[in-house]
Amino acid sequence: MKISTDLKERFEEFIDNVDKYYKENPNDICDAPTDAQFGLNLIFEALMNNKGQYPYVTTLPESPEQANTPLVDAILRKYSKEYRAFLKKKGIK
Repeated sequence: MKISTDLKERFEEFIDNVDKYYKENPNDICDAPTDAQFGLNLIFEALMNNKGQYPYVTTLPESPEQANTPLVDAILRKYSKEYRAFLKKKGIK
């Protein structure tokens, strides 16, 4: 799974999708929908890969759901003290 490093382009895509939704649904008071895979990839790219240190998350022929596992693990390891404590208690490095 290749990870993009052009955050400005990804941010623009996100905002363009939101703007398009509201232009097509002017009376909708709910939040614009975002594809879950797009959202997870954007969060990973913005928080974890902003310097391009993860050009590929996996080089294996995995499904998107399988490739999400290292994304979620990396984000949790960096930003969740509770997750790191949980892993330590379980003896997982």
